This record gives sequence, structure tokens and C-alpha cells, in this order.
Amino acid sequence: MNLAVWGHLWTDADREGDVDAIVRRCRDAGIGTYLCHTYPIARNASGYFSPGLTYDATVFQAESQDLLSPLLRSAAREGVEVEPWLLPFTADLLKGESREDLFPRRAYQSAEYAGLVPGIDTEAPDLPGAAKNGATLCPSWPENRARAMRILDDLVERCGADLTGIDLDMVRYPNADTSWHHPCHCEACRAAYRERLGVDVLGEEDLQRPGVAYELTRFRNDVIGGMVEEMRYITSKAGLRLTMSARADLYDSAVLEGQDWPRWAREGLVDAVFTMSYWTDREIHLGHAREHAAAMGSRGSCLHFDGVGRRSSMGENPIDAVLDLARDAAAAGADGVSIFHYNALTNADFQRLRPLAD
Repeated sequence: MNLAVWGHLWTDADREGDVDAIVRRCRDAGIGTYLCHTYPIARNASGYFSPGLTYDATVFQAESQDLLSPLLRSAAREGVEVEPWLLPFTADLLKGESREDLFPRRAYQSAEYAGLVPGIDTEAPDLPGAAKNGATLCPSWPENRARAMRILDDLVERCGADLTGIDLDMVRYPNADTSWHHPCHCEACRAAYRERLGVDVLGEEDLQRPGVAYELTRFRNDVIGGMVEEMRYITSKAGLRLTMSARADLYDSAVLEGQDWPRWAREGLVDAVFTMSYWTDREIHLGHAREHAAAMGSRGSCLHFDGVGRRSSMGENPIDAVLDLARDAAAAGADGVSIFHYNALTNADFQRLRPLAD
């Protein structure tokens, strides 16, 4: 079974003492791919943190300490693949930007926040969910997508000679529990609504009509899918794999957010899909693994790594449960499993993973 693990480079290097130890631990556990977060992370209850960037970027304002380059050299020696995350719509400022350039104008805005309908005003708390009014960049803006391409170009230019691939994360619209029930009303989204639907305001009740829901879904998938096609061109030209961390709730989240990853797999836009299936309920997890395998269909050479959470926002699985979930995923047709996350695994956990890879 192919094994991968998501990690947070600064936190994992701090735990191990150096990046070489991360690679050795992955190698000894039979983990073939280390998917690492390289962006600043504020201290949080989950226990991972980074005071700045952990690769030698030239486009960001944040300070960097290059841990990625020595990690890549070590990984090449040991036969472990390293794929840094790319966050296309990160809020971390690029050089030449100010917060006023981006927020709130080019960010998600509910109709209430935008002042188009009565209700929550601009000073009220944000709506529930991951999308923060005025603070989460909206993919509908061509400028935001061009910004994502600038980040990708820089990563390829700075690290491409040593990379094997790049993993797309958060390549979508904000969480559907917010952005579907309270669609975005930034200027770019409203322009799309006027062009496609002839309306300036789109409410949850409008989306009860199948045709309206279809148009919004199609618009979002056109936007995100088009960007992924551009990214595929850049990574292919550089000889790099393009993979992605995928929303596991396919039909109630991913597709509604513009992330039609089964289509991307079937059309060869990505080389591997790492589904973030961190459920602790074994039957629910297995049901999604089967659904994902069926949705990907005849996916050619694209690999499917089913996600298993050791510890995540969805709960915690003891290592015995992790092993059971991994075996279930293989039985459902997955090519491998990706485990979240490195620092949640104990030293003994890593040793227990080895038989899965043999």
C-alpha cells in the first residue's frame, strides 16, 4: 500500500531536531510521500505552528527560513518524495500588496455584509463556517487567480529543480456550509450572477431551483477548473507532478465549491488525489471511500490516496483504528492512504505503519 503523510514543516522539524530526521522517520515507516505546509501558522489548539515561511520564497512579505531545500536534498538521497502545499488564496501578503488592496473588496462577502439585504451589518460577527466576511479571498476575481499563479511560478522557480511535485490545498471557493447557503456578493460574483442569471442578489431560496443551482455550480467549477488547467500547464512544463488535497464530502461540499476533483482526475489534470476523509466512524469513512472510487471511475494514471485522520478537527483515531481505516480504504479501491498528520503520530505509531507499506 502507498503511504503519504501530511505535515507542517516548521512544527515537524522542531519535533525532530532537523529535517533529515523527518525523512528518515518517513523512510523507516514506509511513507513514500511527505506533504508539507510551508506557510506561516499562528499558534493554535491543534499544536502546529510556523513563525514564517519555510522555503526561500521571493514573492511574500513574510520572513522565511528555508527548511524546504535541505529537506528536498535529504529526501532525494533516501527515496522519499516531498510535495509542498500550494495555498492559492492565502491571505499572506505578497510584495507590493497592502491589506487594503485585498480586503474586504476582493474577499467573500455575504449579501448582508455587502449591504444588499437587511440583516447582519459589517460590524456583526462572521457567519458560521470557514469563510470569513471580508477576510477570505474570493476565487471569482481574476486578480486573485493571477496572484495564485504568481505564487506557483515563484515556488517552481525557487525550488522546482529539486521538487518532484506540488500539492494544491484549498483550491476552491469557501466552505459550502457558508458560501452555498450564503453566496458571495463581492463585485466579481455579482457580475457573474448578472451575466448568467440576470440578478444582482442570489439567496439560498433561489438555489432551491435546480437550474439556478446548476448555473452557480457550473460557474464556480469553470473558475476553479480553469485555474487548475493553467497550473497543470506550468507544472508539466517544469516536469513536476501536480496533486491535490481534496474535500471528502464530494456532493455536499466539493462540487458546490468548484472543486470537481473526480473530473480533474479523469481528465488527467492531477496526478494524485489525497481525499481528506478524516471521519472517526468506520462505516461513514468506508462509504466515502467507495463513493470516491466510483466517482473517479476510469481515472487513468491518477492515484487515489484515501485520507485517514490520526487527529484532526473531526476527532481522533487511535492507531489501531487508523490501521483498520487504511485497510478498508484499500479494500474500497484506493491506491494508498494519506495520514493527517505527522506530528499527531507518536514514535510508536510510525513503527506500526510499516506493515501497511510492505
